[in-house]
Amino acid sequence: MRDESLIKVIFYFLLVSIGAGLVQMKIPLFGRHGKRWEEQNYAQRFGGIFFPVFIALVVIFLFNEYKTAQLPTLNEEMLMNGAEYCLVTDLNEIGDADYAYEIKSGSSQEEICGIISSICIDLKREDDLVNARYENGEYIIISNGITIGRAVINDKATTDLLKIYFCN
Repeated sequence: MRDESLIKVIFYFLLVSIGAGLVQMKIPLFGRHGKRWEEQNYAQRFGGIFFPVFIALVVIFLFNEYKTAQLPTLNEEMLMNGAEYCLVTDLNEIGDADYAYEIKSGSSQEEICGIISSICIDLKREDDLVNARYENGEYIIISNGITIGRAVINDKATTDLLKIYFCN
């Protein structure tokens, strides 16, 4: 969603820049009506406004791409600082799951079972014994001997995405 709004902002700035360049061809916008301006042809007048704005927008876009690709997200930073798990709120990542959490990449099955148990106890607000066990590529969530849900792990670039599905 953020990238779409950035693209819209860049598009509108380019439209304004083109409009200002077209006006600049007939009358000077940011200077005096002098001999130097009169000696310039229409392309030079247009380029005097359009290209500096265009170059600035390209630099902003490249910086944003670098920031997105290189710097850790808030959840990744929390996990690096010692958090066991972080709630994911992006609907595209949650998909059809009831809840989604980011956990440290490379966690063992026992660690993941403990994380799932902690999450379920926090979500259900119960002191009941909630366990998880690994079975056929997914984690089965059990409370008092009854299966209450399942969880699956999806690999991401630097973390793992834990999706939890509760039985109705």
